[in-house]
Amino acid sequence: MAGVGLMLPPDRAALAWLEPLLDEIDYGEVAPETLWGPQRTPNGFHRILSSLAGALPFVAHGVGASLCGADGGHWEQHLSALARDHEVFGYLWISDHLGAVQLAGQHVGLPVPVPDWEGRLARRLGYLQALVGVAAVENSAWYAPIQGMAQEAEGLRRVLGEQHHLVLDVHNLWCNSINAEQDLELWLEQAPLHRVIEIHVSGGSEAPAAWSPKRRRRMDSHDGAVPEEVWGLLERVLPRCTGVRGVTLERLENTFDGGDVPLLGQELGRIRETLGSFGQPLGGPGEGALAQALALVDENEDSSHEQALLESLISRIPLEGMDAHGVGIAARLVLRLRFERLIHGHPPASEHFERDPQDFAQKMGRYHREVPLAAATPWGEAALWQNWSDNQTG
Repeated sequence: MAGVGLMLPPDRAALAWLEPLLDEIDYGEVAPETLWGPQRTPNGFHRILSSLAGALPFVAHGVGASLCGADGGHWEQHLSALARDHEVFGYLWISDHLGAVQLAGQHVGLPVPVPDWEGRLARRLGYLQALVGVAAVENSAWYAPIQGMAQEAEGLRRVLGEQHHLVLDVHNLWCNSINAEQDLELWLEQAPLHRVIEIHVSGGSEAPAAWSPKRRRRMDSHDGAVPEEVWGLLERVLPRCTGVRGVTLERLENTFDGGDVPLLGQELGRIRETLGSFGQPLGGPGEGALAQALALVDENEDSSHEQALLESLISRIPLEGMDAHGVGIAARLVLRLRFERLIHGHPPASEHFERDPQDFAQKMGRYHREVPLAAATPWGEAALWQNWSDNQTG
């Protein structure tokens, strides 16, 4: 039967709180980028989790591969770091998000939908499969969709075929049905659910009214309990995901403390109860070769469309068919994530915020504009902030 997994966030305090739950799970999920420091070298989080390798199986679920992007220059280093970590963690499979996060050489923080994505997704999944042996893409939550849900699902069916896999995030699917004002059944009817290898279950939140005054928006913020709508959706789709090998509970760092652990334990128990004896065994680590993966990399992919998309994001001028207000919500969510990591990882910044919120907000705004998004951990964001602050005063 399929296993029950838990996202392991890149935070020492959170890992300490989650330790009692490790006996309740069959595998851990890590975001590869959270294991890396500068130049993708192993960080402290890598050292902590590597001590569990061998005792606890791992799956990799990234946010930085930019599967639908055309910026091929970062792939050699990215794949080399993944290969090194695969030697340590023996990933059962590796996945990343539908969309692009690397646009015209800049990291924009959240997956962004791009046009004509199918060919690029197929190539990038080929890289990851050659490296780890089993590769998958997750359906992302969109705040500025550029195509209908049914069209996206049809594209996934064409790309995945019988070779690659799908990570089905049921909260993301629910978000998109709200944000795109479409029936999620349109997506489910066309999506290759028989290729689902993993299902993600999480909570989220409603966008503040000031962010979206005209209508409701749902954010994939991983910052709360799993809603009943998501539990109901899991129960509905599970019988159609005959190849599923794991169901993972996700919760971001900075969104819980020790008092929330009993609830997380209950949610893990509900996943196991829902699963029963359904699904396929977890299996063993995938096998692949770095040389084969690198041989597939095309460093000359055309990125002109990415430049146009990046300019539209920065200027808040929408491309045809793109909702400008949705772009704004994505930008605000990225800023909020950076703020939360910084406050959690840098005590002087937290004290500044408590002492003078208005002054801190102005400083945070300048920092966000001037310092590219490059950290995936609280202490990484803290290091960027400290370096920037030193240059301001020095």
